[in-house]
Formats: sequence, C-alpha cells, structure tokens
Amino acid sequence: MFSLVLLGNVVERVFKRRVRSFGLTSSNSALLLLAVHDDASEPQILKTYHERLNIPYGTLTGTAQGLHDQGFVLMKQDVKGDGRAKSLTLTDKGRELAPKVRASLSAIWTEVVVDKMPLGQNAALQSGVARAKDSVAAHALVEDEIHDKARSKKP
Repeated sequence: MFSLVLLGNVVERVFKRRVRSFGLTSSNSALLLLAVHDDASEPQILKTYHERLNIPYGTLTGTAQGLHDQGFVLMKQDVKGDGRAKSLTLTDKGRELAPKVRASLSAIWTEVVVDKMPLGQNAALQSGVARAKDSVAAHALVEDEIHDKARSKKP
C-alpha cells in the first residue's frame, strides 16, 4: 500500500510539471480535456462539468475563467433558462492544445512506471490498474444512475 502512495505522489508531481509546461493547472487541463472529449464546439453548460469532475462549482468557474483568459475556451452567460448559468465553448486554440496535453500526460505512465520497473512487476501493476479503472468506471455508472433517478423525481 505504501508503494502505491509513493507512486501516486510521483505521478502527481510529474503531472503538475507537465501541465505547467502548457501554462495550465491540474484543474485547467482536466476541464480542457473533458471539453474536447465532449466536443464542446457547441456551448456546454458549465454545471455539467462541475458534476462530472466533482469540483466545487465556484472553483470550476474560476478554472473556466482561466481557460477563457488564455483563449482556450469562450465562457458566456447561457441565454437559455433564467440566464444565470454559464456556458463553455472550445476555441480553435483550445482544440489545438488538447492533443498535445493528452500526449504529454499519456507519456507519464511510460516515464514513471514502464521505464523504471522490472517487466514482471510492470505487468502485474498494469493488470491491477486496469481492474481499478474498471471498478472506478462501474462506480461512476452507479453514481450517474442514482443522480439521474434523483433528478427525475424533482418536480
């Protein structure tokens, strides 16, 4: 267990260094990559990202504002509904940066784990990570179902 904590700390340090090289923070990069994943070429309500990233809405608004200030997204008041919601739309600059960020972050696994670990241990760790990823994905699906049911019961 202790080695997993150490590995997590190393990955986190490398991750932060990588995103900083693009002028981003951890939160900025997560929001940018999720917006690209969702193909936010059409306005997306910021609140949906708050729910999916599990980041407090106030923090996420500041994160989105940072991406807006750097020209990676456009952030506007959403005209639908009562006008209080904010929408987020990717810019060409954001779309161009995202694959570079993703490639850089994907290389962390190789840099931190694959290149530094004996082959047998590496395979065991990859297998464990794959199982953990599946478990987290299954948990997220259950959480989504619970939230959907709760939303559908609201008047």
